[in-house]
Amino acid sequence: RQAGMAEKRWGKSKRFIVFGLVAVLLVFFVLVPVYYLKHRKAAVPPERELREIPSDLGPRRQPFLDAIEAIQKGDGGSAETALTKFTFGRRPVEEYRLYYLANAQQLQGRIEAARVTLASLWSKSPRLMYWQDAGFTLASLYADGGNYAAAAGVHSTIAERADAPAVAAAARGESIRLRFYSGDPAGSLYAARQILIESPKAAQARTAATVVRDLISAGPPAPIQFTATEQLARAKSLMETGDNDEAVP
Repeated sequence: RQAGMAEKRWGKSKRFIVFGLVAVLLVFFVLVPVYYLKHRKAAVPPERELREIPSDLGPRRQPFLDAIEAIQKGDGGSAETALTKFTFGRRPVEEYRLYYLANAQQLQGRIEAARVTLASLWSKSPRLMYWQDAGFTLASLYADGGNYAAAAGVHSTIAERADAPAVAAAARGESIRLRFYSGDPAGSLYAARQILIESPKAAQARTAATVVRDLISAGPPAPIQFTATEQLARAKSLMETGDNDEAVP
């Protein structure tokens, strides 16, 4: 009888774990992205970037600058018309043309066209000043279209490339949510563990720890286990934050 009662309690516990995981993902990884998408505006190039635009672009330089100015004024149509009349080939500035073209398309509500343009830019492993913004925007457009796996993949790439632990943690936090939606709990678990290893002091760390424990069915008293290599990486991350105290978990 005791074994039967224990099995029933475990069954209820598993249901609570699943419901708890869903609640955690919805609260921490849905509200913030929705707010971001509603309030996002086309980026305005800083003066430093304008100074870095090559001066030897010939007849393409002024139309390019005019297109940027049109975007600043909210005239996506004029900007797109100008930016589709030329390319910069393999020159680094071509990344900026594609980035601003996507901005112009978004200003007009041409979301699918913007997604295609950003996907083309992302395939080049861009190094432009706004590469992170381009990645986050592309991921959000994939997610809006229901392609959660592709969105999660973009976030994973951002996390791997980002120098700032906070940016990497934000990207991995999104990856947790999106991989969960795409039916990839193993991917969610990996992303959560990477937050605890690479960004142990990030705002997403406590939620990541909850996700890990829920997915491996380990209660809070039980410490999350790391390999020797992971422990070293985690210790390095803590040292870089200047905080030697034990982080979550």
